[in-house]
Amino acid sequence: TFGLVMNETKLVDLSILNRRFKVKVETQNEAIVQQRIQEIQAKLTMFKTNFPGKDVQDYLSMALIDAVSTNLQNETSQYQQQEIISQLQKINQLLD
Repeated sequence: TFGLVMNETKLVDLSILNRRFKVKVETQNEAIVQQRIQEIQAKLTMFKTNFPGKDVQDYLSMALIDAVSTNLQNETSQYQQQEIISQLQKINQLLD
C-alpha cells in the first residue's frame, strides 16, 4: 500500500430531527461526531422552543449558521492564541 496509513472507519447511525443517517467516520473520531450531533440536537431544541412555528428547514438553517459561526470564532481564537505565544517567545528571546 505504498506506505500510506489507512485509518479504520465504521458506519455510525445518526439521527437529526427524526431523520436517520448512516455516516462513515474514522473510528478515533466517532466520539467527536456523536458529541457534535448532541450539540446540534440541543441547538435545534433551543431554536424550536425560542422560535415556535418555524419550518424544519428553518431550524436546520439556524443550527448550521450557529455551527459555522462558532467554528469561525474558535479558529480566530486559536489563531490569536498562537500569535500571542509567538510574540511571547520573541520577547523571551530578547530577554535571554
